[in-house]
Amino acid sequence: MARQKIFGFIELADGTEHEDFRVGLPSKLQAERTARARNWDPETQHNQVAAFTAWHAACKVHKLIDMTFDEFMDTAVDAGVYHEDPEDKNPESDYAEDPTRADQSDDS
Repeated sequence: MARQKIFGFIELADGTEHEDFRVGLPSKLQAERTARARNWDPETQHNQVAAFTAWHAACKVHKLIDMTFDEFMDTAVDAGVYHEDPEDKNPESDYAEDPTRADQSDDS
């Protein structure tokens, strides 16, 4: 079985965007600890956990942004994580698609 690396992306209200940054073990473990401490259910609050994981990797590991998680949530337009499949290099999203958008296909 091929190993899947996890990457993150964030977009802030001021137009700042960071994509394709690696989400490593420290961010994964901190997301688990924080989810338990804040009583987040990863099944029903998947986007919350994914946003935290992306924030942690961007802020605490890669130093791409400098803000608390609450500040991040106040200004974030989008954030999440995805798995890269090393076999076909087609990332598979690890967050829910926006149900309010009518057309989410890439066939534009």
